[in-house]
Amino acid sequence: MTEDLTTARAPPTLRVAELITLGRTLPVPFLLHLVDEGGSPIELRCREVLRLLPGRRLVALCIQEGEPRILKLFMGSSATRYRNRERAGVLALARCGVPTPALLGAPEDPAGVGGGLLFEYLDGAHPVAEGDGEAIDQIAALLGKLHTSGVWHGDLHLDNFVKDSTGKVHAIDGDGIRGLRKHGHRPLSERASLENLALLLAQLPPLADARLQAPLESYDAARGCSALPLARMGAMTRWHRRLRARHY
Repeated sequence: MTEDLTTARAPPTLRVAELITLGRTLPVPFLLHLVDEGGSPIELRCREVLRLLPGRRLVALCIQEGEPRILKLFMGSSATRYRNRERAGVLALARCGVPTPALLGAPEDPAGVGGGLLFEYLDGAHPVAEGDGEAIDQIAALLGKLHTSGVWHGDLHLDNFVKDSTGKVHAIDGDGIRGLRKHGHRPLSERASLENLALLLAQLPPLADARLQAPLESYDAARGCSALPLARMGAMTRWHRRLRARHY
C-alpha cells in the first residue's frame, strides 16, 4: 500500500503536545513531525487511528516516505517508561521466536513530551475472533515458546494478536511481556504455565471449553513437554473467567 502525497489534500500538521490537548478529537488525517534516533527529522502522515488513550497513547496507521507503518506513540510524563517497556517486550517476543511485526525505529518528539515506536505494517492483518479455534491454537503455541524461555505474558487478550492474510498469527503488543526469572532462561513451572494459559482461555466464551484439548496439544507441541493436565486447565480457566466477570 502506498500513497501519493502530492495529490492528496494537505492535512494539518500537529505536534505531540497538541495531540495531548485534543483528546479524542484528532483531525485524521494529520501530519506528525518527529526525529529519528540520530536526530534527523521524519514526517509521518497519520491516516487512521487504531487505538487511542487520550493524552497517553496513540496507535495509528501512518505513511512514511510512501510506505505504510504502524506507529505506537507514547505521550506525557510516563512516555519514556512505557515506551521502553514496550520495546523490551517486543524484542523479547522476537528472541523467543514468536512472530511479531518488525521494529523499524524509535522516533522522538523534538519537544520531549513523547516518543514512539515504528513497526512493520502487516497487509491484510485482522483481529483474532474468539470463535477462530485455529488461531487460538496458534496463540497457545506462541505461549509455549515464551514459557520455554521463562517469559510470562501478563496482558493476554485477543486484541493483542492479529492474523495475517496467510492465516499466521502475530503478537502485536510487548507491554505485558515479563521475564519471571532474573537469572537464566529456565522454563516456567507447570503451575505458572497453567495460570498463564488459563488467562488466555478465560477470554473465550464458556462453550469454547469443550475444545480445551486442542490448544493444550498445540501448547505442548511448541514447548516440547508432556501434556498439561486437562482437568486442572479447565478448572483454572473457569476460575479466571469468574474472576473477570466479578471485575467487570
